[in-house]
Amino acid sequence: VSIHAPLNKYTENLFNYETLKKMKSSAVLLNLGRGPIVNDADLVKALNEGVIAAAGLDVITTEPVAKDNPLLTIKDSNKLIVTPHVAWATYEARTRLMDEIYLNIRAYMDGRAKCYWIIYIFIMNMWTVRILVIARVRFLK
Repeated sequence: VSIHAPLNKYTENLFNYETLKKMKSSAVLLNLGRGPIVNDADLVKALNEGVIAAAGLDVITTEPVAKDNPLLTIKDSNKLIVTPHVAWATYEARTRLMDEIYLNIRAYMDGRAKCYWIIYIFIMNMWTVRILVIARVRFLK
């Protein structure tokens, strides 16, 4: 299960112990959305008990990780991989991102329909991309 959802009142703690118990024991949970979508303590409990096989987190509830974060108490560290919230930042991903943003802006300026919401999401959530989008717009005019 790969999570790519925004955090809101419907998604906060969506993956708690009860939800995790409904998954297959061979399941791997990936959270690439927002940290609080997955309850850290419940995830650790599920991993320690073998309720699910493994988890990969690009986001956690509190960043940077606090000293008392339950994720630090995992019994088998092979069941949990945590990346520093930069899983999207490969050269290829950033290049594709900038190409898509450029095409969206170009389509908008040419009066053609395109997926404008992609630009909005990245402008609102990633400061560095926001700067690049503004710079790219200036070059287009």
